Amino acid sequence: DPLVLRYPNGVVVVLNTNGIVEGQFELEARSIGGLSVLDPADIAAADAAGSVVGQSGLATYDRVSLDAYLADKDVMLQTWIDVFSEGMYGTSSSDDAETLFALIHLTMTQARADDIALDQYLADELPYASDPSIDPSSAEFRALLDARYGDDARFTLSSVDGLNSITTDDIERVVRDRFGDASDFVFSFSG
Repeated sequence: DPLVLRYPNGVVVVLNTNGIVEGQFELEARSIGGLSVLDPADIAAADAAGSVVGQSGLATYDRVSLDAYLADKDVMLQTWIDVFSEGMYGTSSSDDAETLFALIHLTMTQARADDIALDQYLADELPYASDPSIDPSSAEFRALLDARYGDDARFTLSSVDGLNSITTDDIERVVRDRFGDASDFVFSFSG
């Protein structure tokens, strides 16, 4: 059975030791909320957050400096915000666990969004928003979401106007709102 630790600040940690891959472990952290608790004007920024923050670095480290620091480490961390939750997924070797914990901490306290990462995100997403027919799968998915959910931004893909409204300040504010308080997160470690 997993070991469940409940801390006074509300954080829950679940430890599931197993021998599937020796010297490696995985993390999934999740908190209830996601897009459902955000102002509709923040939905596009929240949709962009995982990608932009993931390409921007953390704290005083830009992406190049962070990549250089992590080059000899077996560690990875990604974030997401979906309709009803926000969370993180990561992996690490046992030797690099401290580094993973530092990345989690910095993601929750000093995430950053830079203009270069935002520009790259927009360059990737704007063509599909402006002309979904360039990718039949994307066009089909957009049509399905539009038919099912109408114009509710929480359940549809970002529009050209929504994408063009995103700023790095908006992304950082949304990330602070959704990740800045760990008290309702459940962190699950398996390995």
